[in-house]
Amino acid sequence: MNPIQQRIQHIRSQIQLLQAEGEVAPECVWISRFSARNRPGGKVYHYYKLMQEQDHKVKQLCYLGKPSNPKYKRWLAAIERRNQIQELEAIAKRLQRQLVNEDSAPLEGMSQSQAKVTPLTNLIAKLQPLLTRKKPGKISMVSSEVELLLSLIKQHSHEFSAQIIY
Repeated sequence: MNPIQQRIQHIRSQIQLLQAEGEVAPECVWISRFSARNRPGGKVYHYYKLMQEQDHKVKQLCYLGKPSNPKYKRWLAAIERRNQIQELEAIAKRLQRQLVNEDSAPLEGMSQSQAKVTPLTNLIAKLQPLLTRKKPGKISMVSSEVELLLSLIKQHSHEFSAQIIY
């Protein structure tokens, strides 16, 4: 396993640890502060509510109250976990792209100048021996490779002559 693969594996384990810590907030959810006065010119009180954007509309999911409220603390931690997971996933995707581009090689029988080397052609080169063997068999892939394969197919579907349904 090369250093990039080790780093990706480490990031995935960090994500699993964050998910095991507790609830992870869904996307498009945030905490919003609103203010209230007890009378004109009086003291300002700040309260918090959980907001969500859905179908380009913003709505309140629930009232969280003051920062000392356990519900507020729970949602704040869940949102922080979600943000950390999103950052780690972005790093893992960049590393995965770097790994794929690092491994890029021309297809069998083609020179470097003949082949347009993309992550997709690299993946095809890796899968070609499995797909052309005479005996039927299963292709074993880990979930990250399947995710990569699907994302590459979506990104490079214009390179295929046939329509792809996924």
